Amino acid sequence: MLTMLYIVSSNMAQQDLQKIAQVLRGQNPWWRANLSSGPPLQGLPPKPRFAFHRLLRTAEGRGRLRGMLLYGPRRTGKTTLVRHCGWDVITRKGLDPASVLFADFEHPYLWDADLEALMEAHRLLHPERVTKLLLLDEIQRLPDWDSWLKVLADHSPDTPFIATGSAAIPLLKGSFESGPGRWEELELPPMLFSEYLAMAEPRLDAISFSPISLRSVARGEASPKETDLASAGPPLGQHWRAYLARGGFPEAAKPQQTVEAAQRVMREEVVARAVGRDLARAIGWGRVDDVERVFTYLAETTVQLINESKVSGALGVKRATVSSYIGHLVGAGVCWRAGRKAGSKGSMKAQRK
Repeated sequence: MLTMLYIVSSNMAQQDLQKIAQVLRGQNPWWRANLSSGPPLQGLPPKPRFAFHRLLRTAEGRGRLRGMLLYGPRRTGKTTLVRHCGWDVITRKGLDPASVLFADFEHPYLWDADLEALMEAHRLLHPERVTKLLLLDEIQRLPDWDSWLKVLADHSPDTPFIATGSAAIPLLKGSFESGPGRWEELELPPMLFSEYLAMAEPRLDAISFSPISLRSVARGEASPKETDLASAGPPLGQHWRAYLARGGFPEAAKPQQTVEAAQRVMREEVVARAVGRDLARAIGWGRVDDVERVFTYLAETTVQLINESKVSGALGVKRATVSSYIGHLVGAGVCWRAGRKAGSKGSMKAQRK
């Protein structure tokens, strides 16, 4: 049973609570669904991503800690995973649908709401129910999100929660202060190649693959045998090349998507929003233009050694600032640092990558 540390309901007008309740009703289709007729959710994959089973342990109260913070780049499928977990515990574990609360803080009506307001709106809709599972999407939108999660972890030990966020930097900043010992953290990167195949070519799903991913290739962590997939015959080699071109994001991996459309999704939905929205909130709107300039420079010199002093001189930005911005971009998941290979030349080792 969920018990909150303090009540702020008296400060929120009944009209505002009604609006929040209306939003929650729309975001929780299992409250009004006929469970025997199948999932009320659209777009659930036939095979969930690797993180699903770990999230499910948390949702069922079997996790190492009571909560889980799932973070990573936009469009990696975090919302789908969390909603899938909610549906699974309802249908497989028999949890009362009205006791599972999902809230997506990207909705404008929830921008100024706090967690207690959500709970009161839930009680307004289901006065005879108690919340037994909390699913909180885009948690970085919630003011003082880490303080609220701390309240949940410390004072509601019987209520598991899963929170997600696309903006890794502000999430981890708060998590460093409040998270240890209270909730686990799990990064969700773009899909592994095996996950891409499960979506693009299900009949190849039975083939055993090592967990090769875009990130392992970009960081230089993949073995030559793994990266030789590009020279494999059809259909495997064809899918590997498409995987690299499409970026490993679930929406971009759909077979009906052209490569051009998939790359447009990466530019407009992943990179543009991560830099223009997530990083803007993390480091301040006044510095977004400089971050975008650094990112553009990196994009034009990708797969090369980056000399931060050279970037500084080219853009007219201090070297320390360039280093900081690159760290922000890596933290937001829009670029990766390549690992250094054994046997690299000394002149290469002397430069930051």
